[in-house]
Amino acid sequence: MARLVVLVLLASTAFADGKFFGRENAVVDVPDQSALLVWDKGHETLVIESAFVGEGNEFAWLVPLPSKPKIEASTEGLFPTLRALTAPDLRHDPLRGFEIVTAVLGFALFFLSLLAAARLKDPPSLAVVVLVLGVATSFSTCDAIYLAKGSAAGAAFAVAAEERTVGSYETAVLQAESASEVLGWLAHRGYKVPPAVGPSLQASLQAHLDEGWSIAAMRLRTNGRGRRVAHPLVFRFATPEPVYPMRLTGVGATRLSLDLFVAAPRQVAWDGMETRSAGEFGKDYRRLHPEIVRLVPRPLVLTHLHGELDAVAMRVDLRPTFVDYERNRPHFYTASSIRRAWPKLLHIVWVVLVFGVVVALARQAEDPGRAFRPRLVVALLVPLAVLLGGGVGLLLAPTGETVPQRPVRAFEDIYPLASQLADEGRLTLASLRAAVAAAGFREIDAPGGFVLRTRPDGVIVADQFLEDGSSWTIELDP
Repeated sequence: MARLVVLVLLASTAFADGKFFGRENAVVDVPDQSALLVWDKGHETLVIESAFVGEGNEFAWLVPLPSKPKIEASTEGLFPTLRALTAPDLRHDPLRGFEIVTAVLGFALFFLSLLAAARLKDPPSLAVVVLVLGVATSFSTCDAIYLAKGSAAGAAFAVAAEERTVGSYETAVLQAESASEVLGWLAHRGYKVPPAVGPSLQASLQAHLDEGWSIAAMRLRTNGRGRRVAHPLVFRFATPEPVYPMRLTGVGATRLSLDLFVAAPRQVAWDGMETRSAGEFGKDYRRLHPEIVRLVPRPLVLTHLHGELDAVAMRVDLRPTFVDYERNRPHFYTASSIRRAWPKLLHIVWVVLVFGVVVALARQAEDPGRAFRPRLVVALLVPLAVLLGGGVGLLLAPTGETVPQRPVRAFEDIYPLASQLADEGRLTLASLRAAVAAAGFREIDAPGGFVLRTRPDGVIVADQFLEDGSSWTIELDP
C-alpha cells in the first residue's frame, strides 16, 4: 500500500521543522526554530515557526511525522505570548518581606525603649537619649514601611490523493512508497537536492517511510533576502508519545537554535537542552491568548526548553523524559531596583543596631554587676552581620534590563479613531483598519498588540493582548 506524503503549498511565507530545498544547489540554512508541542492522551499538536537563509524566492520543505496529520494555520502572536508566559519574572524589590521584620522590631523597640528609659536612672540624660532614639527609630520604621508599600509597583514521483486550502496554505496528501518518489516530486517541480546530502537524505526519507511515517512537503514562495521568518503552521497527529522530528533536519545541517515549549500532563526534560522554566496553567487558563486555549485542550504543565543543537544531536528525533514537577521560573531585578534597595538595607541595619543597643542597656540596668562591653559588642555584631549578608545578597542578585516598549492600548489609541470615524458616519472595519495603519499601529495578536474584527452582531471590537499573556475585548462602536 502506498504510504502517504502530505504536501503543503505555501502562498506567502510559512514553513517549519524538516528539510529545505531551493532551486539552486546551495543548502538552505535553518538557523533557529520555535515550536509548541502539545501532547495529551496519545494526540500531539505541533506548531512550528522557522527562520531560514537561502538563495532565491522559491523553496520546498519536507517534514516527517509519525502519522497522517491534520494541518492548520496558526497566528504570529503565539510564540511572543509563550515567551511572555515563560520569561524570567521581573521583580522590583530585592528586600521584599523585610518590611515585616522591621515592623516587628519597630513596635518592639517602642515599648522596649520606654522600659529601658524607666530603668536607666543614673545618669538621667542616658534615659532621655535611649527614649528619644528608640521612639524616633520606631516611628521612622513605620514611615519607611508605608512609603515602601506605596511605591512597589527524473524518476517516478508521488501524486496528490487529497488537496485542500488551509488559511494561506494549499495542502495535499501525496502517495509514496519510496524515498525516490519523494525526491522525484522535488525534481519534477524544479527543486534541487545538493549532491553532498543526496545519499543521506534518501536514506533518512526511506527510514521514515519504512517506519510508517507521513512526510509533509510544502512549497514556499517568498520575497526578500537574508534571514526570513515564516508564519507558524500547526500539525495535529496521533502518536503514543510526544516527539519532535529532527532526523531529517540533521541531514547536512551543522547547528540549530531551538526554543521548544512543551505542554503535557507532566513536566518534561530533554538531554542536551536547558530547562528555562516550568509552570502549570492556573485557574485563569481560559483568560490566556485564544490561540493557546485553542491548541492546549486543558490546563497542562508548560515547560520551556532551549538548546543549541549540533549535527550529532540532530541525528535522532527528540523524545521527552517525563520528570517530577518542580516549578521553575527564574527571576531578576533591574539595576535601578538594586540601587533603591541599599537605603532600605541601611535602614534595617540601623533599626537592628538601635534595638541591640537598647536591649544591652536594658539588660545592664537589670544586672549592673556584669560587664557592659560584651553586651555592646554583641549589639554591634548583629547589625554588622545583617549589613554584610544583605550587601552580599544585593551584589549577587541577578540583574537585567528591560527594553521599554509602549504597548498599544485599544481604549486609549484605537477608540478615539473609531469615535472620529463614527462622527463622520463612515465607521467600518476597513476604514478603521486604514486609520489605524495611518496612525502607525500594526495589528498583531502578541503581548502589547491588538486585532480588530467584527462580531456576528455587526459590532466592531478590538481584542487586546496584554503583557501577562491574557486578553480581553472592548467594543469600538461608540
